[in-house]
Amino acid sequence: MSTQSIMQHSSNITAAILKDRSAYVDSLLRKHIVNHDIGLPVVLLYSISIPVGLLANVATLTVILLFRHMQTPTNLFIFNLSCCDLFVVIFVMPFDLMNSIDRHWNMGLFMCKLIPYIKAITVTASIYTLFAISIERIYAVKRPLHARSVLTKSNAIKSNLFIWLFSMLLMAAVPFVRTYSNPFSSTAFSSNITRSIFSTTGMGINICFEQWSSSLFKLVYTIIIFIFIYVIPSLTILAAHSWIGFYINVGQSFRRSYYRSEGVQITSTTGRKIYGRPLTSASTTIGSTLFNQKNYSTVPLRFVTPNSELIRTKQHRKLLRMLIIMILLFSLSWLPYHILSLIMECQSLSEKTIITKNYYHVLLYDYALWLGEFGSVLNPICYGIMSERYQACLISLFKHT
Repeated sequence: MSTQSIMQHSSNITAAILKDRSAYVDSLLRKHIVNHDIGLPVVLLYSISIPVGLLANVATLTVILLFRHMQTPTNLFIFNLSCCDLFVVIFVMPFDLMNSIDRHWNMGLFMCKLIPYIKAITVTASIYTLFAISIERIYAVKRPLHARSVLTKSNAIKSNLFIWLFSMLLMAAVPFVRTYSNPFSSTAFSSNITRSIFSTTGMGINICFEQWSSSLFKLVYTIIIFIFIYVIPSLTILAAHSWIGFYINVGQSFRRSYYRSEGVQITSTTGRKIYGRPLTSASTTIGSTLFNQKNYSTVPLRFVTPNSELIRTKQHRKLLRMLIIMILLFSLSWLPYHILSLIMECQSLSEKTIITKNYYHVLLYDYALWLGEFGSVLNPICYGIMSERYQACLISLFKHT
């Protein structure tokens, strides 16, 4: 056999191998990057979540804007939370829906940098808004006399602006590491044959992804973000709410014991007697001193008005339950996403190919991402269910339209 025929035969064998390998890689791409069978449930979930979240958040914002008595400091934080959720529903979820259908990014470099940045900012602003509500609740419960002068609407607005600024600075690295290109033409694959397959088959797949100089840097950044926008605020908020619940329950029991020790008999109606003698009208004025027959004891008015105190305690408890549910929704909805992100970044240190990463994307990442964003739909629903004042305002709004 001549040298020319041997070279021709080798060329034919190489072409056959490349053809077979190209078909194999193409099947992998279709399976792991554009898998409509796996993506269909995600599409349905997004298709339901987006309109529901849009209506629920717009309703919350409208009620707080139109009804002045709803513009309390706490509700202004709820307003800020609804703004974050609305941004997620409008600017983030539709793009993630399109990305779950087709991994090919066809919206250019600017949108590739902008959309992930908006997502990062809104998620950070959401958790720190809940954090601000927790601080506000602690102050309102522990120092109620000073709350009116400190917990004002102007301070709530300033806090919201600070939350947005802090979120922008914390997530400033996101647009710089985002890029838009065909990763299969670079060093995503260690095999030269594999890279030549993608260059010869003309796979025009462009993906919006994070490009770091080192996988270790990306892992460190992921861990830092996980700590600052999930672990620290979530644990702090849960601890704060636990303290508030303990303070309300134990404080009420302590005050009841104090009433009994001072001879104050609490009834369920007007509820105030001292050794069988009803309090006079003069003794019910603010700052008055209550006298009993055995000794003089100064008892502030708020300690001997069980009806108003009971109402205030019930309001604290109801708001506390709502806030606990909202932080649990946030924590549980984003937990799978953060865990999956950490697992994938740890795997990248062992030089796994991008095919392996996208396999996890298809199986778990889309669902974990949807679950985290679904919290933006549940927050206004939770607020609407647990707030009677909100329900009354919403009904009044519908009656006048």
